[in-house]
Amino acid sequence: MRHLLLIFALLLPSSASIALADTDHVVVILDASGSMGESFPGATAGRRLDKMTVAKDALLSVLETVPPRTQVGIVVFSGRNVPQRWVVDLGLVDLQRTRSALDPIRPKGATPLGAYLKIGADRLLEARSASGNDYGTYRLLVVTDGEAEDQRKVDQHLPDILARGITVDVIGVDMDADLALATRVHSYRRADRPDELTRALADVFAEVGTDADDAITADMFDLIEPLPDGAAMPMLAALDTVNNEPIGTRASVATPGQVITVTQSNTSVGVGTAMFGVCAGFVIVTLLIAFIGVISVMRIMRHR
Repeated sequence: MRHLLLIFALLLPSSASIALADTDHVVVILDASGSMGESFPGATAGRRLDKMTVAKDALLSVLETVPPRTQVGIVVFSGRNVPQRWVVDLGLVDLQRTRSALDPIRPKGATPLGAYLKIGADRLLEARSASGNDYGTYRLLVVTDGEAEDQRKVDQHLPDILARGITVDVIGVDMDADLALATRVHSYRRADRPDELTRALADVFAEVGTDADDAITADMFDLIEPLPDGAAMPMLAALDTVNNEPIGTRASVATPGQVITVTQSNTSVGVGTAMFGVCAGFVIVTLLIAFIGVISVMRIMRHR
């Protein structure tokens, strides 16, 4: 049974993509709320630097070291002189363009973090869809000094974001206590001094491209090996179906009579009809949800 599953999995596009694991994608969600205008303790002696200035300088210095294949986008919430939320769209790093976009931004306003988690995640999902479900890494990096003022949206969107396979890293800037997100994301770092902020950003980007997918793939087979053939094979096919719909929406579900196929390059492999889905769908969906939950927990534990 295990050998059959391995052969089947190797035929799936995702398996080949995992082995190639090429482009990495990082969306930085940068807080430009009013509190980011406060002085950052430990800044250069004799010179007052606010948290916003330090964050921009630290981000630019780290982006100088990012591997050429990495795509980075920057979305800024609140602030003055922010003509559009995407100050830098997701793409290869252009330091001069990024510097010009960040320089004018000044702190002002609130912390609508939940709404911007969705905005950043949707852009990553759009990129993943456009790449043909490329299994490069997809990561949200939040840099903030305050709790979300739309906590309901955080609670609504974060589980969906994690379930779509997006890694979420958070850096808390000069905060008295850890953010509420600290225990709910893949990694959380405190930055109570400017050098710590630079180091935290560098650490996150150093992890880009070192995803745990290979280990997770191996664990996947251990999880499904005890299942009957009739349940395990469709489950593997379901796992290979990546959901790139915007956060808050659900993937399409086959209707009775609709043929479900798995495509490998130019070859279509018939898996069954939706009649099978009606009979076994409930079991498969239940197993799939449980599997995704295990994977999410494993990823969170791995990043700690």
